[in-house]
Amino acid sequence: MEMDRGYVESFLNVNGVTIKTTVTDGRTHKVDDHISRFECQGVNGHNNSKTKVFGLDTEWLLSPEAGNCLCAVTICGERSCFIVPLSRFGRVPQSLVNFL
Repeated sequence: MEMDRGYVESFLNVNGVTIKTTVTDGRTHKVDDHISRFECQGVNGHNNSKTKVFGLDTEWLLSPEAGNCLCAVTICGERSCFIVPLSRFGRVPQSLVNFL
């Protein structure tokens, strides 16, 4: 689980289903890659339905001195979750904006 690749992955088994969680380190192309995989979900036989369902969560830093700050976005698909710590980016990656 080294961050020098641009991300850290971990796996969790829930009732026989393996969920992959990926946390990016602030490299925009890693966000682009993962968003592309979410957009293609279902193409490789995982889900033949044209309907795609994603879970979305946000984490906020509530600080009177700094103002409120959106710190992280988590997107979960069928068998994977992707965590984007926005504080590591200069701005929100365009692929994430387009996806949302």
